[in-house]
Amino acid sequence: MDENSAIQQSNDYNQSIEQNDGEVDNPIAAATSMNNKYKIKPVFESAAQGIRLPIFVQKTEISSLFGTERGFSRIEKSDLLEGIDLSLEDHKIDFTRSVAEVEQIDLTSDYADGTDSVPVHKQLNMKQLEYLKKQLLSIPPEGKKKQLAGTITSKLNIQEVSDKMLTQYIYGCIKNMDNDAIDDLITFQLQTIDTIKTKINTILNNYRYNTFKDWLDLGKISLADEEVYTMPKQITLLNKMIGIAKGLYKEEEKVNDFESKVISAISNEENVHFWHRNQERGKGFFINGFINHYPDFIVKLKSGQTLLIETKGDDRDNSDSARKLELGTAWANKAGNQYRYYMVFDKMAMDGAITLKDLLGKIEQLGYI
Repeated sequence: MDENSAIQQSNDYNQSIEQNDGEVDNPIAAATSMNNKYKIKPVFESAAQGIRLPIFVQKTEISSLFGTERGFSRIEKSDLLEGIDLSLEDHKIDFTRSVAEVEQIDLTSDYADGTDSVPVHKQLNMKQLEYLKKQLLSIPPEGKKKQLAGTITSKLNIQEVSDKMLTQYIYGCIKNMDNDAIDDLITFQLQTIDTIKTKINTILNNYRYNTFKDWLDLGKISLADEEVYTMPKQITLLNKMIGIAKGLYKEEEKVNDFESKVISAISNEENVHFWHRNQERGKGFFINGFINHYPDFIVKLKSGQTLLIETKGDDRDNSDSARKLELGTAWANKAGNQYRYYMVFDKMAMDGAITLKDLLGKIEQLGYI
């Protein structure tokens, strides 16, 4: 079977699925569909086996009876917190609230036995608020600060830093506050915990970012040929996409409107061999670094290059776009000439990102390299 015939067969398959609303006569295929598991299309199996997406690793040295053994291990976000000391970080936190609102959390259920309870926030009335404040007055100011710091630590659910370091940091943030201010933090406990957690996570994220850049520059972090991601033989889908040709698997995951626009245009390019909607949440490929970045699409070109593509519609929260772009670009630069990373915006753009028109032009040009 030649390539054009194979692609036509793929298109016919997608069309038949759409017309029959996913139902097929073959009982084996029907069972596979019921299980939501989909294999690589036979026409693409050989090329898919050649996709080896490198992963960031760090050099390691292990001492043994036979000397020092040098190797490598995959970079984890926790590795990049090596040497962190929160006591050296900024302790200024703005606890100002836009709306003064005191809340308590009650559990309510639609069932008589109380199952499937959900949290409901209710405003405290003045009587309840006065009772809470009287309880606080019984605790000495210094003890109140230490107790508050420990309580907040237990609610943060931050595993990468010791509880002792977290408690000491939080205490350092509130130790110079007067008694009324401490009472206010305790009264508005939900907001206090959220504010402190946001502050600490910002510190940790910035520390990971700076460590990654330093280690990459020093050569402590690299991409190893031995540590790669390969395409799984089958994927599991809950919602499938219909009607776009050249998908790697017999079905691909459903996408939003802008993603559909992008991958539909990509699939129409002559130089595109196949594409795959990369799955998230531990199922697909991610660029491991100061963040774990799952690009939206993996595209294989007939000219041999593999593209990682991240799409950004104007209706999305793109606050993390700059760091995703920086990590993706660093990965592509280290991976070699056969790999590219592109961030594609709908209309609003940022330095280093491109438009869909630009992307299609690059795909065409890569066919002549």
